[in-house]
Amino acid sequence: MKQLNLEKIKVALNRVPDEFNGLVAQIGFPSGNNYPDGTSVAYVAAIQEFGAPAAGIPPRPFIRPTVKEKKDQWVKGLTKSVVKVAEGKMSAFEALSLVGIQAAADIQTKITTIYSPPNAESTIKAKGSAKPLIDTGYMHASVQSGVNQAGSEFISEK
Repeated sequence: MKQLNLEKIKVALNRVPDEFNGLVAQIGFPSGNNYPDGTSVAYVAAIQEFGAPAAGIPPRPFIRPTVKEKKDQWVKGLTKSVVKVAEGKMSAFEALSLVGIQAAADIQTKITTIYSPPNAESTIKAKGSAKPLIDTGYMHASVQSGVNQAGSEFISEK
């Protein structure tokens, strides 16, 4: 019967916090992503998320509901990855990258499922579609994830 090497296990577990120290997964709309007219995608996404009552734009939240619906799955996935980091089979960067990629995909999926509140008739006429949140598809395609040092700016890699 094989004996557990408790010292080796202790060293592996002690290494995990150090490896994650200062790293964060960033998900959303990084700076540097702009529409052709120069408007920031993050700005447009914030207007859609929270609304702009003065401009007659109702809120169409897609980030906050995604976090509420998916955070337990993201935590579960990250927990599995932390075990792999402890075993030396994965880096902390890779673990955070995986959860970030999943979160970004989940936000993109949520964008495609929003149909309410409906677009105004003038908006439907202007863009030729009744689908809220998607006109050119640029905002949807701009959702990104990245792993960076905590406090660093989230900058587009596109």
